[in-house]
Amino acid sequence: VNAWWGLGFCRYPEMKENFDQNAFSGHWYEIYRDIDHDKWSNQKCTEDYYSSNQKGVMTLQRKYKTKWFGLE
Repeated sequence: VNAWWGLGFCRYPEMKENFDQNAFSGHWYEIYRDIDHDKWSNQKCTEDYYSSNQKGVMTLQRKYKTKWFGLE
């Protein structure tokens, strides 16, 4: 799987060979975050839920806590 962040048009990378969507689907919890990665540094308790439909399109739902203006 290839992840990309940016503004503008959508990219549609090709599916990696032998990728098992069923094995990857489900509820994932972030257990470690690199402190030098400050784009998401105000997030914590991140949970991702990956699912796929019958056409093989995967969907990501992300839930996290964030800190704004010193409040949580």
